[in-house]
Amino acid sequence: MGGRSIPARPQIVRPPVEDSWGRLRKAVERAAAAMLQLQRPEGYWWAELESNATITAEYIMLHRLLGLDGAKVPRMAADLLSRQLPNGGWSVWYGDGG
Repeated sequence: MGGRSIPARPQIVRPPVEDSWGRLRKAVERAAAAMLQLQRPEGYWWAELESNATITAEYIMLHRLLGLDGAKVPRMAADLLSRQLPNGGWSVWYGDGG
């Protein structure tokens, strides 16, 4: 029978922990530098906030659960329906197809 054995789990080659920590530290430093470049002179950040349909749907649900004034709900519902895809779903991230 003389076949060769095959390991049940493949060997995963990982870099030494020191290399991983060094790469992580460099990534954090680059991210921090990028954020500091975007910071306004007054000390804050200003950017457009985009969200998916989930936030709008949760906000409508929150209004209902808390019994809040529903005057804005029709506009929020119209926005939600305008984001509905032809397949009946909603995108969770840009271009996911629902």
